[in-house]
Amino acid sequence: MKKSNIVSFLIMLIILASIVTLAPADQSISERENRRVVPFPEMTLQTLLNGDFGRQFEVWLGDQVGFRSSFINASMSVTKVMGIAPPAMKSVIMSYDISMETIGISPDDSASSEMHFDDNIQSNIVSSSDIGIAEESIGINDMSQITQKLYINPIGTGQLTESLLVFDDRIVELFYSNQSAIELYADVLNQYRDSLPINVRMFSIIVPTQIEFLPEIYQALCDSQIDAIEKSYALLSEGITSVNVSKHFSQHINEYLYFRTDHHWTALGAYYAYAAFAEVANLSCVPISEYTTSSYSDFLGYLYYKAPIESIKENPDTIDTFCYTGSLETTVPLLLSFFENEPVSYGVFLGGDHALLLVETSIENGKSAIIIKDSYANCFIPWLAPHYERLIVLDPRMYEGSVTMLINEYDEVDLIFLNYALILSYTTFIESMLKIL
Repeated sequence: MKKSNIVSFLIMLIILASIVTLAPADQSISERENRRVVPFPEMTLQTLLNGDFGRQFEVWLGDQVGFRSSFINASMSVTKVMGIAPPAMKSVIMSYDISMETIGISPDDSASSEMHFDDNIQSNIVSSSDIGIAEESIGINDMSQITQKLYINPIGTGQLTESLLVFDDRIVELFYSNQSAIELYADVLNQYRDSLPINVRMFSIIVPTQIEFLPEIYQALCDSQIDAIEKSYALLSEGITSVNVSKHFSQHINEYLYFRTDHHWTALGAYYAYAAFAEVANLSCVPISEYTTSSYSDFLGYLYYKAPIESIKENPDTIDTFCYTGSLETTVPLLLSFFENEPVSYGVFLGGDHALLLVETSIENGKSAIIIKDSYANCFIPWLAPHYERLIVLDPRMYEGSVTMLINEYDEVDLIFLNYALILSYTTFIESMLKIL
């Protein structure tokens, strides 16, 4: 009896697995996961022998599960029906003791001006039922265009969790400094420096998230990313060049540098980081006027799906891409386009994350850039293309090779570490960088 039950169970499992796997799958984009699905891997003798095909096939197969989007959508629908909100959300009241008009500060000036708080209510986390907070929006400009303002009017209420702040039309991640992660990041880069030839130029780019550039009353809800970045940079060995992104961002704070529904920065934000990198790397920064712009509207990012609040959904982001108009060809498209009615995702940049992405360009100068990165680098890398003969993009969460052996294949190499500041909260990603040394 037991054997027949086991056999029956196995048969049912096989049938179910076959139905799910063979049923219609997503064609190109996983909207809820904010990425393009993995394409079928290229089968060559080399990828078969080194195991790359098997690993990539496993990832591809996972993306081909039938009705994948339907399952995810159903999960979100159940969450909404059951009234399940992002965990432990509380109301937070944010206000100043006097109006900005009273002290003669206009919205355009306020981001860089010293503000005064009401000590009785500054950043207090309270229950909305206790203080009877009105639910009106605190009202800021729509940020769907590059030229519009990032300025936030810091009067009103928001929703707070341990990791997210939701207010008005945006969601931002909170940052908590981790001294162990700060020291580990510097230590890992120093180990790279000690292990690599002296002619390999090394750069560290840690990008702060948008809460660092919001009014001080929001910054007070978490630790300073800029302080954590500076502490980590101070521990880097000689021969590693750090790039100060915050300095350049502060000069463009009223521009559309970050998405409101996603944790990533925009391509425009990445351009200013590229300008900062070009300055210290002795590269001639290409003026943004030499690029044409394409815009894709109705983008709802990763943070929205962590906190699916209707007022956020009503104010989707716009993804802007910049295409170089000069003489440049690449073996791999750096920017993808979307078909009509196709959901817009951050996967427009490089097609998403890859264990290893090799991009050869028509720039014949013998220079290579190896970028060890998280997804923040995806919209940064296209700006590098006019300067290098090849771009080698590595995601240490998936890459299983050796950076040292890879570098030995090329003569003139810039090794660039580009990640967003929250890696200084956790050690897992940093440890993955060390594993591929």
